Amino acid sequence: MGLPIFKDAIPYEFRGEAAIEFNPSGVKARFWLPGHTLADTSLAVASLPEPEDIHAPLPHRAGFTVLVVEDNFIVSKIAQQMLKSEGFDHVDRAATVEEALRFLQATAYDLCLLDVNLRGEISLPVATQLETDGVPFIFTTGYGSEGHDAIDGFNAPKLTKPVEPEKLRKTIAKMSLGARNV
Repeated sequence: MGLPIFKDAIPYEFRGEAAIEFNPSGVKARFWLPGHTLADTSLAVASLPEPEDIHAPLPHRAGFTVLVVEDNFIVSKIAQQMLKSEGFDHVDRAATVEEALRFLQATAYDLCLLDVNLRGEISLPVATQLETDGVPFIFTTGYGSEGHDAIDGFNAPKLTKPVEPEKLRKTIAKMSLGARNV
């Protein structure tokens, strides 16, 4: 991932800005983070196993679209790679409830991975919209995440982060995907 991770992660995860220039005299970098992002020192970064741990891709997933709703850049990027290695061609990522709802208005998805807690906001409006649209989804939760009681009312599988690739694969295999493409 390297250098692009800074340029992509800061706007994605913190709604900040990042600029990096390479000059003969050295590297010049400028980062701007909104003040409220610096106040929370208890940020925990969940990690997922490397995508290489996944076995053969699931069959018949070409042309399917997936939305990953996850506020942590690294976790969302790894989930995107895992899903692509499972044969899903198109995987979008959203970091907030508002962004996810915009994606859902613009695109018909076949599957969604939905983090329960997005920057302190419980993702119930997204789950409700997915259910209304008939899009199968999987809740992903971190240890100690808020909102667990609220998600019990939804008929969606729940996986605990870090999500093990084999558990994700088995969960997807059990789901009825593709009805929207028929």
